[in-house]
Amino acid sequence: QQPLTEAEIQRLDEFLMSDAVGEDSFAVDELHGFLTAMAVAPQQSNLVQWLPVLFDGEPEFESMDEANEIIDLVVRMYNQVVDMLMDEEYLFMPLLAFGRGAEGDDSPHPIPEGWCYGFLRGVAMQEAVWESHADELWEYLLPIYVFSGIENLPDDLDTAIMEAMTDEDLVGVLDFCIRSMDSYWRNLDTESPVAH
Repeated sequence: QQPLTEAEIQRLDEFLMSDAVGEDSFAVDELHGFLTAMAVAPQQSNLVQWLPVLFDGEPEFESMDEANEIIDLVVRMYNQVVDMLMDEEYLFMPLLAFGRGAEGDDSPHPIPEGWCYGFLRGVAMQEAVWESHADELWEYLLPIYVFSGIENLPDDLDTAIMEAMTDEDLVGVLDFCIRSMDSYWRNLDTESPVAH
């Protein structure tokens, strides 16, 4: 399948921001983070199980054609994430929102909070199994927690290195962290119930 075009990403974002979905429906960057977590997840689940989370309930599609269109875009985005994970020649590029920098700086700056929040929502879908491997995975999850904007991190964590990073630095860090977690789950004993 072809990667989503900019127009298709915009179409999906407009639907996610519309009255057709719940107030807590994901924005498109959050959706990409969530789908990445689902692609990395140790236990594969059915798309039908994700939809109420993505749309914050049952979406009100205008027609069957619109339903097919939107679900197809979500599936293609998920497949695009899987393809990126399989191709180690290039950086894994999270779909981040962008905003302006400080006053006088008109260049776009990445805003990682939404993507990281979406990824953590995906982890929460299989919270028990992730927690059972927390010792092995925490160093890879920590940057995502820090950049998600979540404030209830343990007080004893030393996050100074990540707090000194720029948002631009995060892309390279996410590539390493996501690929490391994906590799960890895939390299578990194939007979394990949490293996891909």
